[in-house]
Amino acid sequence: MRQIIYKTESGYIVEQSLYHSIHHAQLILTRLEYQQWKSHLFSGNWWMLLSALLIPWIFWWLLVKKERLFEVLTYALFVVIFGGTLDTYGKTLGWWDYGTRLFFLNPGLIAGDWGLPPVVKSLAYQYFPDWPRFVAVQVILGAVFSFVGKPILHALGIYLMYNWSYLESFLLYIPVALLTKLIVDLLKKHIPVERQD
Repeated sequence: MRQIIYKTESGYIVEQSLYHSIHHAQLILTRLEYQQWKSHLFSGNWWMLLSALLIPWIFWWLLVKKERLFEVLTYALFVVIFGGTLDTYGKTLGWWDYGTRLFFLNPGLIAGDWGLPPVVKSLAYQYFPDWPRFVAVQVILGAVFSFVGKPILHALGIYLMYNWSYLESFLLYIPVALLTKLIVDLLKKHIPVERQD
């Protein structure tokens, strides 16, 4: 087994496995990310992200048709799952990162994964149930999120792009919305939901 030697503030360290080197690098990265997160805690960008997470859900509650609550919420939760997963992959692969995050231990942009996009997309699912209009609305929403929202977040230093483009974001938004509709529509057909009157 090959030994790995690297220098730290306290001297030289010899590691016996690549796993230990990776673990050590992760600890260093975690400390650096914590310092970076702490430096932005309660900043203007932090408060804006908190508002972007909470306020859309208040409007969602006012606009969602209560008789379709379970269905529309299911759609929103699938958007959260897919968005959060893709966000974690993109950050991990170094395609993008975030200059300001709400929570230290969440690697993604929780306000984007759990806030405005799932709210708006789920309301579009509710108000445009037929496929042609739904697709058209999702293309418009994808364009707005990708070519308006992301550049604003980038200009504010919240969203940092490295090996990614706004066009790639746009091309990712559409399939996620369509796949989510397909899944929820299939669930709706095959899983009866009893109404509580």
